[in-house]
Amino acid sequence: MISGYAKNHYPREALLLYNEMEKEEVDPDEVTMACLISACTELRDLECGKKLHAHIHESGMRICIVLRTALVDTYAKCGKLESARQLFDNLPEKNVVAWSAMIFGYTQNNQSEEALTLFKEMVGKSNQKPNEITILAALSACAHLVI
Repeated sequence: MISGYAKNHYPREALLLYNEMEKEEVDPDEVTMACLISACTELRDLECGKKLHAHIHESGMRICIVLRTALVDTYAKCGKLESARQLFDNLPEKNVVAWSAMIFGYTQNNQSEEALTLFKEMVGKSNQKPNEITILAALSACAHLVI
């Protein structure tokens, strides 16, 4: 249910259902937590994201790439690029979604040079190939440099 709410742009409902889970003392798994983090991102609610991040650490939950990428995306979209980059750099394995989230985070926060530097690193040093989202982020960064 939480995933359905989050993926269909009902972030408040997802978070309300999570509150009900907490009352019933039901612990979310990492996939559910990633959906909740994404709900916070959609609301641009950094405090909500920080609370969930703290809960993840306190519970000792394993942080899979999906969950860590959701955290990268939240911190980046909420303007906390240092936190986002730290999470990104600590990913044991980076997929194209993680690269795209960090590159877009820089672009959305008017740090186009950093976005393009990271894009070049992805293309030159990683085994990941950019997808259409990554290319869009890089093109947006280029456009910001020209303006």
